[in-house]
Amino acid sequence: MRVEAAAQSWVLYGNGNIGQEVMRQLAQPEVAERHGLLPEPEYVVTGSHGVLTPAGKKYKGTVDTPEVAFVTIPSGGTEDLSSGQAAMNIMEPVLRAHGKVVTAEKGGMANHFDRLRDISDDFARLGVNATVGGGTQLMEVAGLYMRDLPNVTQIHMAVNGTLTNLLSEVGPKEGMGITIGQAVDQAIQLNFAEPGAQNPADVLAGEAAGDLPKKTAIFMSKLGLVGRAVKWDEFDFDITETDVARVIEEAKVRRAIVSLYHVDVAHVVPETDIIGGFDRTIDGWRVVAGFRDTTKNPLFANFAALKGAGNGIVIGRGPDDSDTPIWVEGQGAGVKPTVCTMLDDYLAMTQK
Repeated sequence: MRVEAAAQSWVLYGNGNIGQEVMRQLAQPEVAERHGLLPEPEYVVTGSHGVLTPAGKKYKGTVDTPEVAFVTIPSGGTEDLSSGQAAMNIMEPVLRAHGKVVTAEKGGMANHFDRLRDISDDFARLGVNATVGGGTQLMEVAGLYMRDLPNVTQIHMAVNGTLTNLLSEVGPKEGMGITIGQAVDQAIQLNFAEPGAQNPADVLAGEAAGDLPKKTAIFMSKLGLVGRAVKWDEFDFDITETDVARVIEEAKVRRAIVSLYHVDVAHVVPETDIIGGFDRTIDGWRVVAGFRDTTKNPLFANFAALKGAGNGIVIGRGPDDSDTPIWVEGQGAGVKPTVCTMLDDYLAMTQK
């Protein structure tokens, strides 16, 4: 006789757009049942209103360390958020108590990778695929094609859906574009960018400098490219007001791309026509990022065609990239694809 397991309780940290979408999806009984979770969180921890019930009332129960936590707090703003310390304050007690955590927050992974790996049993109890690539599950997919790492020549990624959205609207591959101000307003309405932006150009610069270094560090650490944890402050994304103006002017061909050239394998000299960004060599990988001209490298062609909050990765393999390059794309930014990845991460943990 089969005995059905009781549904697991869970707690939500952060009640912004992503947190609200986690609750919306799990409120569907069939979704909650598939995941073995209760349809509502036990309580919701917010930054401004304290601990609340799912209905938004003051929670009067006991706040203990949960067994399952969905962490949807921002990755920027205050120093604690940007450094990942705020996320660590939430995740570490749960993981040390052998609980499970799923998150899209980037600061913790970008600054505390070693500790998170150790206390999560090498990520067996920590789902992080939403931190890079949002709904594309880009790290999971890339890992399948990078098992033979010495055969990988170069990797190129567009991993900021907000920047893809802004540039593809201002400078679409075909037809007329819209202004950067209109593009930012539209991105806010679609939940690709946070409301309250005073200067649209600052949104573009802030996404590049605040987001791409974190995602680059997480990708390199999680995929084991250099055999050590890479921290996001190893990448200082340089961008000036003049750079931003030029990016907007050349939006039809410019996209925010991070490239990793395998120094000992690929005899490739990165193009020099790059606006802003960084250029670092770390343990055999030359890591180059910035607003790149998609016409200067045939492997960039697919990035120019990305629309909306599209993310993508192309992986070159074999001598002189003779093994057919791998191309993967999907929706990056956006609450629905991000939460779908988070829920997939939870399912993967329970199935293990």
